[in-house]
Amino acid sequence: MYFHINILFINGLIDRAHEHLDSNLHREAVKLYPKINFIYQNLPDESRAKIYDRCAELHKRITKKISLL
Repeated sequence: MYFHINILFINGLIDRAHEHLDSNLHREAVKLYPKINFIYQNLPDESRAKIYDRCAELHKRITKKISLL
């Protein structure tokens, strides 16, 4: 149950970070990333596998936006 709640929470943070990036609020997305990463790193492997692609895509978008600034 605990990990299920964390997956829901991290998905919400990822959605919010993407919304910030879509709205050109890059700094806000960057501020959320450490929270996302911390939760991700503390999930069991099977839970990480469920959200890896979303985390990787967000990381790619943030890195791309930062390199353009």
